[in-house]
Amino acid sequence: MVISELTTVEMFSLLARKQREGLLSANDIAQIQTTFLIHVEKEYLAIPLSRPVLAQARQLLVNYPLRTLDAIQLACAQDAVSTLNEPMTFISGDTNLLAAAAASEGFAADNPNLHP
Repeated sequence: MVISELTTVEMFSLLARKQREGLLSANDIAQIQTTFLIHVEKEYLAIPLSRPVLAQARQLLVNYPLRTLDAIQLACAQDAVSTLNEPMTFISGDTNLLAAAAASEGFAADNPNLHP
């Protein structure tokens, strides 16, 4: 699995929101954070936020109706394809992001929300 380094920050943000909403306890959050970081360390390839990735994200924002962090995620995915020289499936629950992924780099795209 390939992710952006940004994904860890987004995950912690999501978990903090779930705690504020009363859906997860502080203990649950700590456990999920620890497990997630172990997965990132041992099982995922995290693409760094480099100047070329950020430049590509800016270009994606010009070409597609994306939010900032979504453009960075997609730029990281493009960097991974270029670095690994392998086709990838881009996974997101955001339809604008999936459309941009399919159009920009010819990614196969999948929405996990369509597979209950």
